Amino acid sequence: MYMPIRSMVDELLRINVGRSNAYLVRSGSTVMLVDTGPASSRDALMRALDGLNRIDLVVVTHAHEDHVGNLAHVAQRFGAKVVVHHDDAHYLRQGFAPFPRGTRLITRILSRIGNALMKSRGRFDPVDPSIVVNAPYDLLSHGVRGALFHTPGHTDGSMTVVLEGGDCIVGDTLFNMRIFSPYPPFANDEGALRESIRSLAVRGCTTFHPGHGPPLGIDDVRSLISTHIFAG
Repeated sequence: MYMPIRSMVDELLRINVGRSNAYLVRSGSTVMLVDTGPASSRDALMRALDGLNRIDLVVVTHAHEDHVGNLAHVAQRFGAKVVVHHDDAHYLRQGFAPFPRGTRLITRILSRIGNALMKSRGRFDPVDPSIVVNAPYDLLSHGVRGALFHTPGHTDGSMTVVLEGGDCIVGDTLFNMRIFSPYPPFANDEGALRESIRSLAVRGCTTFHPGHGPPLGIDDVRSLISTHIFAG
């Protein structure tokens, strides 16, 4: 399902792909997709992309199955280049990434269970990325008014797409789910995660588009930073 969002680029659409979001960005003649959702929701993604004859670029915010489960299919179907951060590239190539650590007691337990008993949930069709970056990476060379910034924490190679005008596509650096909002329930490095969130709050981002749930505003992020989670 398409959900239009106002933006300085020509078009920014949120695509609900099962339990995750993908984002379609049009800037001039360039078509860019950010994340692809899980393989279990492939039909929903392809319905949303129906009518497109090409996608120029797919940006991977991080290499977890619920964000890259359809990546190999999309890259082949549309001839898209795949962009990923250096620190997550090996996960793409091997087609597997472990569950990240939990940031709360319950999610720490879930992470341990997932890595011990549900490893198949982390598998996806492997992809050899076209472009491996050490962000920041200017997207203008691809025709998109924006840049990629390294925002580690959820994974070592997590990235955020910062578009001209203040729209930021943050992957799982922020959440907006009923019980998990906006601090992520999972992160491999919480110290790095908090620094990444702080950096986005002063980078000119005004609207934060997460990998799960609807957008967050700058006031939501500032309120999060003021909580005890960020103390010290």
